[in-house]
Amino acid sequence: MIVNNSWPEYLGIRLVILLMRDLGLLCLGYFFIVFALGGVIAIAHPVSIAIEALGAIEILFYVSFFLPYRFFLQSHRPYKPTPLTRQERTKLFYKGVSLIPDAEQFIRKWTNNAHLEDIRIDNVKDWLLWALFETENIRDIGHDTHDELDEYIEHIRQQLGLDLKPEMLPISTRVTSQVLPPTSELCQSIATITAQIRKKDPGAWNDFVLVTSSYGTMLVKGLVEHPDFGPRISGNVLCDPVALLLHLPDVAFNFTRRTPGRSRRGRPGRANEWEITWASATEAGTAYSLARRFCWRECALWREDIMPSMRDAENGQYGRGHQNEQSLSCKGMRTTVIQGGEDCIAAAKNVAAYVYSGRVTYDYFDTQAWNQYQWNGTEEIELVFLDGKDHGQGMMVPRPSKKIRQVIEGYCRRALQAPVRPTTFTSIYDEDPQGKF
Repeated sequence: MIVNNSWPEYLGIRLVILLMRDLGLLCLGYFFIVFALGGVIAIAHPVSIAIEALGAIEILFYVSFFLPYRFFLQSHRPYKPTPLTRQERTKLFYKGVSLIPDAEQFIRKWTNNAHLEDIRIDNVKDWLLWALFETENIRDIGHDTHDELDEYIEHIRQQLGLDLKPEMLPISTRVTSQVLPPTSELCQSIATITAQIRKKDPGAWNDFVLVTSSYGTMLVKGLVEHPDFGPRISGNVLCDPVALLLHLPDVAFNFTRRTPGRSRRGRPGRANEWEITWASATEAGTAYSLARRFCWRECALWREDIMPSMRDAENGQYGRGHQNEQSLSCKGMRTTVIQGGEDCIAAAKNVAAYVYSGRVTYDYFDTQAWNQYQWNGTEEIELVFLDGKDHGQGMMVPRPSKKIRQVIEGYCRRALQAPVRPTTFTSIYDEDPQGKF
């Protein structure tokens, strides 16, 4: 370049860019400031007239030429050369990958200089679609091409030593055109991810504590029943579960039909209901997922789903003997349900009664028993009742969150101290060489 990296040249080029790029805006700003300070006399000064005329010419050029010209340029479709054959794509890919001096910088620069830990498999797939397939939409390619992409991704991970993680956009708190996958697909994806990690680090992830909260408890049924994931759950912690007793109308009504309580006769309105309605229930992605992508019977959770003694684990059937309900639950799994007493979404006390005794009715003495119960982590299913706490407050308030932390740490210590459980089943996910979803 003709400009060197000295202070005068740096300041000079920045000034030139400012004047050339924002001249019209600067002149317009000058006009309003001078008019506000000096009135008509100030803007009628010869210097002001010259600046205003220059600004008018610049604005006229922007409106009459630049905007139409930009529209003209953007109206043309991007150039697309003749598509490559698979053999040509493979040859080009492997040649390019073999000539990479710095794998990390290579991937980062092609993904807008993102941090390596933020780059996901789908980001690299998008780049490969652009570079080799001349498309930006993965739906434009066939099933065989998906296998080809997976082959390239696996080669990048192995040859370049990059630990690329999978990503599901609807879970990444992003506005995305991709809809939330069905519950079964979500559970399958989670099981596959843990299998990939277990393959890289043998011995790890043979046992783990599953912690879910609120909507996350909707996945517990599918994960517990998964033939590879379920037997590895040594501890199961459900915070503010909405999946238990899902057949009751409370969750559906409170999320989709309830009108938030307003202030009356000097009493404040139901602020928690307004918060749920505004921040969750009427949020576009949440509302769409609940109305169009949710099946309650796939997520409804019962005591027998999380109590190994109520199953025939060897036969892979529920205790009630339904042949179509296959599952393998770890015999040593322990479950704790953490329920706020004033939950504004679920039927809090009915859920607490169901967890504690198997009934859905309760009285005053039951609530006293829940409050006095001392968690020990040895029972198949236990209740931690947070009296007076609303949905989510158990994790947001220091004192209850300490109790939740103690439950999770207790289950983790139990898993570490227990002898290694023999694996009596073969996981097809451990045998998957490419770790495909």
